Amino acid sequence: PARIVLGVGINLRDSAWPPDLIGHAGSVEGLTGVSADADTLLVEVLAALAARVDALARGKGTELRARWQGLAPSSHGTRVSWSGPDGPSEGTSEGIDVDGALLVRTDSGLERLIGGEVRHLRRE
Repeated sequence: PARIVLGVGINLRDSAWPPDLIGHAGSVEGLTGVSADADTLLVEVLAALAARVDALARGKGTELRARWQGLAPSSHGTRVSWSGPDGPSEGTSEGIDVDGALLVRTDSGLERLIGGEVRHLRRE
């Protein structure tokens, strides 16, 4: 069977962010104004993840992808940059494919991004 390795980091409270994260990092408390209990948040995140895994197992991938794109409007029509095998690249996001890859239109065609860091470029 196929396996996925998933890493998630959730900042509970604001911290002294390293200079390269200032303006990019946030915390649950900083974004919501509510103090979060680590144990409760972990239980909720794991329950939500288990529900999504179950939905995938029941063939609900299309519905999950539509919800994902609805919650992430930047997955379509946003200028992005990333580091690929040939160095830094830029393009415009064009959605999420059936395997969960971010689709990005570049000058050389459509790229499928399946890992790494994608940065949104500020519009001038």
